[in-house]
Amino acid sequence: LSADSVDLSSVKNFLPINVLPNGLNKYLKESLGVGRLKYSRVKIKNDTNLSRFGLLYSYSSDLSDAKLKYAPDWPELDGVKGKLLLDNNSFNLNIDKAYTMGQKIDSGHAHISDFVNPVLEAHIQTNFDLAKGLAIVDNSPLKKTVGKYFSDAKLYGSSDLDLGFKLDMKKDKVDLNSLYGKINLH
Repeated sequence: LSADSVDLSSVKNFLPINVLPNGLNKYLKESLGVGRLKYSRVKIKNDTNLSRFGLLYSYSSDLSDAKLKYAPDWPELDGVKGKLLLDNNSFNLNIDKAYTMGQKIDSGHAHISDFVNPVLEAHIQTNFDLAKGLAIVDNSPLKKTVGKYFSDAKLYGSSDLDLGFKLDMKKDKVDLNSLYGKINLH
């Protein structure tokens, strides 16, 4: 099955949601926003011996001008361009370009390696304007931690950001397990 252009929200229709944990179902429903999927390909094979879901499937597509809510309480990504792959028990998203609060994201990757025990691991890299970066901190859970150190700061210039995090989606609530990264000031 293939299509030249599909609405992003339709991806939910290809997931085996009756066997996915509640937290993952909720995350996928809330995170996949608007946008276009181009050059979509779907392969489905019913075989209970080969898959815990009772079927084998693969969904791949190019993302174009998509919106994604990648983590609770974080600013969403918009203008996302990249590739999406749902393959049996896993999810992969490669981001070639995106924006958050007007700040360009140069590249990113997100994946869930096991839908039964879902943990989303995400990573972005970008060069960003410090003032815009501070606005992102102020509109995220970081405001409660590192944001307090910058509450009166006026930042100028640019820097490189390398940021990653893990989200546990096994429970009904999506929990941010860890956040790691580094900033190189110019």
